[in-house]
Amino acid sequence: MPEAESQSIATKINKDVLESYLYCRYKSYLKLTKQQGTKSDYETLHAESRIEVRMNVINKILARHTNHEVVRNIPLTTFLLRQGPLYLFDATLEDDLVSLCFDGLKKVAGASNLGDFHYIPMLFYERRQIRKQQRLLLELYSLFLSNIQGRSFDSGII
Repeated sequence: MPEAESQSIATKINKDVLESYLYCRYKSYLKLTKQQGTKSDYETLHAESRIEVRMNVINKILARHTNHEVVRNIPLTTFLLRQGPLYLFDATLEDDLVSLCFDGLKKVAGASNLGDFHYIPMLFYERRQIRKQQRLLLELYSLFLSNIQGRSFDSGII
């Protein structure tokens, strides 16, 4: 097989690829072509912190709401969203080009194709100060989500 063919895009666009693109286009390209390097201790520490923040938030929300109000680990579809759970965690939007797992979605009031409500994306982030990259990532999530809901919006939760 020619080298050009072996370098073609080998995976769908996912959260890791999008996040990498916001920091370094080349890193994003490498992730798309399934090339991996060694993670630094710094990167590993932040990933562990993000997991801890994530689990703390999810556990607090689960403690306040019943099981039917919180849905986890499911494919993201219009049918599911129309059922109207208050929170969705690890919902995956998938098509031919994208396999995007949302950290979370929160139901809020406001008309959409779903009814008299819609969802805004939640992004778990381990640092105290929100950076431009997180705001851009949240905007991208909102864009993908607007295609399902038939409504564009300009807010989210970090």
